[in-house]
Amino acid sequence: MNWNHFRDILIDELSVEGLDGCTFNHLYAIVKPLFLSINNQISTDIYLRSYIWKILLSCSCIEFYELPEKLHATSSSNDLAIENLELNHRGYSSTYYQRKIISNKSDYLILDNIQNIDRIHLVVEQNVREFRIIQGRYDTKQLFSKYEYALLECICKTRSKGIPTSGNDGLSKIFNINILTSNHQILS
Repeated sequence: MNWNHFRDILIDELSVEGLDGCTFNHLYAIVKPLFLSINNQISTDIYLRSYIWKILLSCSCIEFYELPEKLHATSSSNDLAIENLELNHRGYSSTYYQRKIISNKSDYLILDNIQNIDRIHLVVEQNVREFRIIQGRYDTKQLFSKYEYALLECICKTRSKGIPTSGNDGLSKIFNINILTSNHQILS
């Protein structure tokens, strides 16, 4: 298995995490079993973590964001569906307005030296994320409203676990729609 294949796996997995992205530890938990099944010669956990980190740093399509030490609650569900045309950002993110981009990745070359690793979110840039999710078949800006695209990202992010359509963290609460409307949007 080569570097490019591992990179593609990481980009695919990060793409379905959407605009919210995820921490390195979350991504590592997802890809570790896959990487070990592909290449059982990777000797230690430390080596695998460092190897994955180096691949991530080399990807120009992966953006690094730092979250504040204390996150503030989102004021309304409208703040979760993001569409920033100026920055070409679109999707679902609970931390979008609180995070800061890390423009100098060279400060983060050695994984073990990063004190705030749990506050760093990895996000694939919009065009690559859309291509990986939709497979380049559609123009998402014409096909989906900002809320529909955010909903799609929520569904992708859950992968095989499913996502509740009602309840405190369900789709109907997040997007301020009733259960029948959310089911109709998912099925159509």
